[in-house]
Amino acid sequence: ARLQGSPVVVEFHGGLPGDVRGPLGRLAIRCLCRADAVVVINRLQERALLGRFPWVRDRLHRVPNGVQLPPLDLDSLIPRRLAGRELLFMSRLLESKGLLDTVRALPSLPGVTLNVAGTGPAAEPARALAAELRVADRVIFHGHVSGDAKTELLRRCALMVFPSYYPEGQPIVLLEALAWGLPVVTCAVEPITDLITTECGRLIPPRSPGALALATQELLASPARYGVVSRHNRTLAEFEYDLNLVARRFVQLYRQVQWSRP
Repeated sequence: ARLQGSPVVVEFHGGLPGDVRGPLGRLAIRCLCRADAVVVINRLQERALLGRFPWVRDRLHRVPNGVQLPPLDLDSLIPRRLAGRELLFMSRLLESKGLLDTVRALPSLPGVTLNVAGTGPAAEPARALAAELRVADRVIFHGHVSGDAKTELLRRCALMVFPSYYPEGQPIVLLEALAWGLPVVTCAVEPITDLITTECGRLIPPRSPGALALATQELLASPARYGVVSRHNRTLAEFEYDLNLVARRFVQLYRQVQWSRP
């Protein structure tokens, strides 16, 4: 494209330049960073690229992922969510995403139901652990969800629990939680902390079922605090992660790149 004189925009959707091995991989990253504009989705990627290729600074842009914002009436949703006391874990079911830690927290959360949405190798270990801890009647495995089934879970559940220590990029599930005004309990690891702050819910250490249970109890026990967090998350989604807004940012970037070329 460059040889033909076309303007080029490259987006690093996930991962870090150091993840690419071998001389050919390093050459590919260097060539991609020669594009007219280089887009990253989080600050961790931004720092990593600048540390390796300082000359990319003038063409580097940070544009997050985006999600569609559903119409919401939080005034009516919040009391129903608190009364239902349901948690939502929605992800690829991997141990490093924190599924087993979430199940381990459940004995300390009487009356709380855990909805598990997704598929993956940690599903069967999670079922076995729930039976061993005698909470199997409070863990519902939905499998892969989409459409109305997914919408219903996001509308009904009170909290999004995502205690992941997996090397994430920018988890769409957390953006969806913000869009639905769901408080979030997740791990204080980068780049998740680039997206979720303490104002969005609770940040806990990785592999800490006890901290997960305590954070969940605190959020469910205070309707006033819960309401503040819920409304904050929806507002954050509206100003930062609305899909229409993200699309407009890309259109503006494409035009900027196009106008800057002869």
